[in-house]
Amino acid sequence: MGYRIYRGDKAGSKFEKAGSISSHERKSFTDENAADHVYYVTAIGQESEPF
Repeated sequence: MGYRIYRGDKAGSKFEKAGSISSHERKSFTDENAADHVYYVTAIGQESEPF
């Protein structure tokens, strides 16, 4: 299964797609600015809204 990673502001009010990982790739994602954001991950084809 593949995944999509969404990055948002610290308040979690606005999210944008930060990356996708296909089912054939190793499941890892890095972001040098991770401390400045919040993230959520969904399975491709079963995307959900941030909670």
